[in-house]
Amino acid sequence: MTDQSMTFADVLAPVGVDSFIRDYFEKKPLILHREDRTYFDRLLTLDDIDRHLNFVGHKFPDIAVANALEEIPTSEYVVGGDRIDKNRVYQLFDQGATIVMRKMHTFVPALARLVRSAEKQFSCEFQCNVYFTPPGAKQGFKIHYDTHDIFALQVIGAKTWRIYGTPVEMPLVGQDYDRSVMQPGERTQEFDLKSGDMYYFPRGLVHDCVTPDEPSVHITLGMLSHTWTELFVEALMGVCQEDAEFRRYLPIGAMGPDADPATMEASFRALVERFAEKVKLAPALERFRDGFITSRQPDTLGRSADYQRLGQLTASSSVGPRADLIYRLQDNGDTVSLHVNTAEIKLPAAAASALKFTLESPRFSIGDVPGLADDSSKLTLVRRLVREGLLTIH
Repeated sequence: MTDQSMTFADVLAPVGVDSFIRDYFEKKPLILHREDRTYFDRLLTLDDIDRHLNFVGHKFPDIAVANALEEIPTSEYVVGGDRIDKNRVYQLFDQGATIVMRKMHTFVPALARLVRSAEKQFSCEFQCNVYFTPPGAKQGFKIHYDTHDIFALQVIGAKTWRIYGTPVEMPLVGQDYDRSVMQPGERTQEFDLKSGDMYYFPRGLVHDCVTPDEPSVHITLGMLSHTWTELFVEALMGVCQEDAEFRRYLPIGAMGPDADPATMEASFRALVERFAEKVKLAPALERFRDGFITSRQPDTLGRSADYQRLGQLTASSSVGPRADLIYRLQDNGDTVSLHVNTAEIKLPAAAASALKFTLESPRFSIGDVPGLADDSSKLTLVRRLVREGLLTIH
């Protein structure tokens, strides 16, 4: 089992997270070359890949193969609708195809830890895909751009990256690279990523990459954040659900030859002004926040052992929050609500300071919890938070 201690800050080191956000995020690429070729071994090994394909990765499209030189029909390696023929996958790999393992953070603990760390930092969803490419200038995907920002982590071997232009700046999801109408632009850069190296590039940057003389494994840590466009759409839908004027049919004949564009334009502008007067940011933003928090998967490693030790807790026992816990505290006056994963935990307002302490202190003795009258109350709170999977026993 690989180590689970790598965080998003480790991926960027020696560049600090604040420096990255200020100087690079959504602005320009960042290349980090490291001397330590084992740097990302903490995240993933070849044994992890074999274990995944052998015991877990049996379904398409979680497992797929890709070859930029020839289209590989899914019928070549998928049987029974979505079941992977693992022997055939390795045969295709031997013939030059890349094995694609999607959403590996849902299977590999170290990658799950990394994703939670990134999500905690940016308050948005992340995912990890893994690409295993054979040697010999092999290429999994044709020239393209991505519609989300990427952190490429070279784990094993090397990859030659070729960088081109940006035909669409910050493309939206669904605004994919169209080879029939888009030009990649001149090649502006070519470089090798070796094991331990990292490359960040904003969405929209056209690129492709090939594998030189040894097999390559790289991870893409993808940022799936909301855009202002999505927030506008969400806010507009909120107004449309409250105001019938936005729900009226278009005028009869609007699609016909006798339609009056000037009248349509005037009506449209009037609705735009009406939207500006009625729109409220807070409800739309609240829906985004709730969707993000409730869709995060909890860290359950060691939770069974925690249950076994619950009865042994005393005021001197040491506990702490699970790493990179994503939650929101809400003051309701008489009560305080903790929104985390799919749960909403309500406690009396008097417990607010104790709850905040338990979630923000990396490690503490139960007897040190402030704001509660006695050790019995402190133990009751801690036991509940352990049962909810928020705290773990040290």
